[in-house]
Amino acid sequence: MVSLGELMREAGIVQRGDPILGPSGPESAEPPLLTVSQVAGRRVRAAAPFDLPREASVARSVLDGLHATIGRAIERYAYQGGRGITGIAAPQIGVDRAAVLVREPGAEFLELLNPRVLAQEGHAERYEGCLSMFDWRGLVERPALVEIEHQNLAGVTRVTRFGPGMAGSVMHEIDHLNKVLFDEVRVPGTRLIPVAEYRSATRPSNRTGTDS
Repeated sequence: MVSLGELMREAGIVQRGDPILGPSGPESAEPPLLTVSQVAGRRVRAAAPFDLPREASVARSVLDGLHATIGRAIERYAYQGGRGITGIAAPQIGVDRAAVLVREPGAEFLELLNPRVLAQEGHAERYEGCLSMFDWRGLVERPALVEIEHQNLAGVTRVTRFGPGMAGSVMHEIDHLNKVLFDEVRVPGTRLIPVAEYRSATRPSNRTGTDS
């Protein structure tokens, strides 16, 4: 049987272990956690921002590549019709630029270029997955609310406030731009759960279908 990770690889998703996603080791149930200073160190190698509007055509091409790739991923993921796939970042398609797509489960994708966190409020624990290591799920603490500065193709800067659910998805994708994977910032003392075990277990209300 083909694993979910192989399905995502076939869809064009870069998998854990590729340097563009950060200096991470092989998949395991208990990968090392990053310290605050290590996370900050990863940001030094963050995906390059676009110079907008000068690079509008380049940014549009990257966004089109993200839409095409996540479309293929959704087609291959039969569980709940792919509704739980809520985001993708440019490094996951092999492009080291600051572009992400995010959505509420089953909704249309929002395009965020050069996203930057301005503010965070509260916190909530939730289960996450990742297209770049799709055979696992893990418990992560994310902000309950975030304010994100981002740009459109014309170079206009906007600030968008994301609430519960979407806030976590946006932070997951921004982590990708900063070369951080969700398993490296999971709740201390927890292990990753194989997806089959995750689906069969009874979970509290923080069980979410965040697979990005």
